[in-house]
Amino acid sequence: MKNKIKQGLLWLTAFVLLVVFGGTEAKASAGYEIKNFLIDANVREDAVIEIKEEISVQFHEPRHGIYRDIPLSLKVNREVDGKMKKFYYRVKVEEIKVKGAPYEIENEDGAKRIIIGDEDETIIGPAEYEITYVLDMGDDRISEYDELFYNLIGNGWDTGIDYTEFHVTFEKDADLSGAEIYAGAFESKDTQRAVWDVSENRIDGTVEALKAHESLTVFTRLPEGYFVGERKENVIPAVIASFLSIMLMCFTVFRFITKRGRQKVVETIEFYPPEGMSSAEVGYIIDGSADDKDILSLIFWLADKGYLTIEEIQKGKKNSKIIFHKMKDLPMDTPEHIRVFYKGLFGKSATATMKEAGKRLANRLPSAKAALASYFFGERKLEDKNVTTVSIVCGIAAGILLAFGVGGAEAFLGIGSSIRMAAILILEIVFFLLLILRQRNKAFVKQGVTRICAAIWIVFAFVYMIYELLYGLFPVYAVIVILANTITMFLASATLCPTAYKLEMSGRLLGLRTFIEKAELDRLERLVEENPSYFYRVLPFAYVFGLTDTWAKKFETLAVPEPEWWYGGYYDTYMPMYMVHSMTRCMDDAMGEVYKNMSTTQGTSSSGGGFSGGGFGGGGGGSW
Repeated sequence: MKNKIKQGLLWLTAFVLLVVFGGTEAKASAGYEIKNFLIDANVREDAVIEIKEEISVQFHEPRHGIYRDIPLSLKVNREVDGKMKKFYYRVKVEEIKVKGAPYEIENEDGAKRIIIGDEDETIIGPAEYEITYVLDMGDDRISEYDELFYNLIGNGWDTGIDYTEFHVTFEKDADLSGAEIYAGAFESKDTQRAVWDVSENRIDGTVEALKAHESLTVFTRLPEGYFVGERKENVIPAVIASFLSIMLMCFTVFRFITKRGRQKVVETIEFYPPEGMSSAEVGYIIDGSADDKDILSLIFWLADKGYLTIEEIQKGKKNSKIIFHKMKDLPMDTPEHIRVFYKGLFGKSATATMKEAGKRLANRLPSAKAALASYFFGERKLEDKNVTTVSIVCGIAAGILLAFGVGGAEAFLGIGSSIRMAAILILEIVFFLLLILRQRNKAFVKQGVTRICAAIWIVFAFVYMIYELLYGLFPVYAVIVILANTITMFLASATLCPTAYKLEMSGRLLGLRTFIEKAELDRLERLVEENPSYFYRVLPFAYVFGLTDTWAKKFETLAVPEPEWWYGGYYDTYMPMYMVHSMTRCMDDAMGEVYKNMSTTQGTSSSGGGFSGGGFGGGGGGSW
């Protein structure tokens, strides 16, 4: 029993010490404390508050002075039509003056920071500061009522305040019988700590022993129309963005109707690739890009044409060495990308190991890809570049207008608006480029991904329109820019003009790809009977289509002779899959050697109502 009494006394003692000395310890850790804080606020009928703050400070450690932070934006939950709605506001703080020490004014993390003190002098002991400024709350955008929701002391102070006295005067007659003063931690609704009195148009009161990060807030509901002539947010950016978005949309619709190619790709029945076209050129046509795979596929295309042979030297059961042998020079009229590749493969030698070829191709491959892209001009031009360029410009412009318009509809309030603008711009450009790339090659890519991307964007646009209708300052303009620029994005990505040459080649190549995927055995038997090397003739093209294994499986039951240009490895006429795996390994090794040498040569480079701390003003401060 005695032990229990002792334990109880110990706990009680600890609690008392915590209550008595907890605040003192916090003040000591801050290096200073605020002895007295006097606030005199004059509320004008235009929703502007003239404020004077007299702060008495005791410095326990050497300090230059104090700083005072006043928030420039805030979010308030307010009741509208019986429902809670979130509002964002921008605050203007002007006419700042300080007595008692030199001062500087900065914008710091969305707040106006007043730095008070001399950087060449420090203080230990008492100091007095007087700060005056004007805080413009602006229009509350609520048609049901007006209110004053103002933090006399914000929750940003890092030390306690022994005694606070406040006087809030309304220039215009006001019924202040429902006024409340909240004191405590953020969102506290404690009205018991502060003592206040209402006299005509004035609220006077005091509160003692505010702890660090506690706030003091005055709240009173006023009749609608009490504040007149309030500052309103600038709607002009939103109007301009909406107008330009509509103009851009109209222009894009007109281009879509007049410039978009009306011809469609007509798939033809094909058993062979187009005459005179290499596998590299086919690879470029099907995706509009010169890839490493397209260029390296020329190894087998050139071999099938008799320009080189490939020797496989077995090194054990799993490893082998590949040597390329040059058989003859290329004709003078050979396209540039093939000649660059062929020279890179052999250099001045008649033979080349995989390692030797990789070193040379590391330097030659970029030139070969550039030459491949340049090959398609004149009669071989694939699309009207001017139409494509304007479409890309329209799509990117839509992203810029969308981001700017949404920001304008939110009056560019706070860092959150800037983050949303940046995210919207990036997302729009990514989605647009993805759509336009797939549109350029729609004959050869499945449209499921395109439809999914379009659906994702439509859902995103719809959700964001709902968000703006609920929380935006100018929701009508937000909806206009979202709808207009979404239409622009989709139509611009679809406004491309393929040439007759591309349409013809795409139809033939689409037919060849379909045959590679779905060829029947009896048809293959007849083709092999006509041309025993048919399998190898089509193999480089199957490679750029990404259908190498599919093509090989079609010949599993057919006798396919060993190609004249490949020798040294194990081969069986009924094992084309082995041949394909060997060739694939050859391609992988070649690509690996190229990438390895590229990295070596290139190197590296470097809620409604009021509560404590939730209103306008407030902020906090500290010492420095």
